[in-house]
Amino acid sequence: MKKISSKYYKFAGLDFMFDEDENPWFVEANFSSHGIPYVEKTNHKVIKKLIKLLKKNGKDVCYLVGKKRKNIYGSSKWVYDFLKTQINLHYGYFEDNKKSKGSIITKDKNEINPSTIFAYNALDLPLHIRRTFPNKFLNHPKISELVTNKYKLYKIIKNSKVLVPKTYLVKNKDDVSKILKKHKIHNGFVIKPIKGTYGQ
Repeated sequence: MKKISSKYYKFAGLDFMFDEDENPWFVEANFSSHGIPYVEKTNHKVIKKLIKLLKKNGKDVCYLVGKKRKNIYGSSKWVYDFLKTQINLHYGYFEDNKKSKGSIITKDKNEINPSTIFAYNALDLPLHIRRTFPNKFLNHPKISELVTNKYKLYKIIKNSKVLVPKTYLVKNKDDVSKILKKHKIHNGFVIKPIKGTYGQ
């Protein structure tokens, strides 16, 4: 969590795997923290720090999502439920705020001027909301864009001292075959979308 201004923090989760010699390898990043059960205690420390920052910035926080994700579910739900017990958390949809100016319309059709906007995916935020509340995001669209583009982030990470698996950009099945043959890959590999979750 890196401070950018009094009301703007970069907040991302970093995934690592360890090899047989216990060396950490960077796998990918996520723009929101998830409460997978086996790391719940660690995440609680992060969330508590987040709550402390949100309370310091102001009392009204708005969690914005798209209507296609109408209900928070799975590993993210406990984070949302925990936040609700600690702060004045409002809930709203991107679609309801396409024309709003100077305020945020919540799920209950109330208008608020939040101290912080917690967007599920800041890349989907309407442009006028970004302009109206330029320093109130967690996360800002720029950090969301970086961590959701796995290949773009890989190119940055590979130039550091962090261990990272060799990664190739493929567009179709033919690309996969060519890369496997060219780089003599025989020990298995993982295919993941450049954005989003899952893989095979």
